[in-house]
Amino acid sequence: MSHGTASGTLWIALTPKAAATTTQTIISVTTSSTSVLSANANRLAGWVRNISDTTIYVSLSGTASASAPSKLSPGESLQFGNGTWCYTGAVAAIHAGSGNKSLEVVEV
Repeated sequence: MSHGTASGTLWIALTPKAAATTTQTIISVTTSSTSVLSANANRLAGWVRNISDTTIYVSLSGTASASAPSKLSPGESLQFGNGTWCYTGAVAAIHAGSGNKSLEVVEV
């Protein structure tokens, strides 16, 4: 029995995702769990950046606490995807200081 070899060109049709709408918002984070992003199955990318003077804790479970696993010091950011995958669930934040603190939120 003999096996032949294949030659030629393989064409693959790629379907691009729909054009994305980008929203950028400044969210006021308090000492209570604050909704930052609602769940969105169509989210292609997203990130948050701490633009305050206090550490902000970010939770991907929908409810934040000051012991949330993602701790953002002032100036730090958290990305929700890398071009291959993207977290599409709810995001919440909280801080343990006083007053309101600001978190820049971008969703694509």
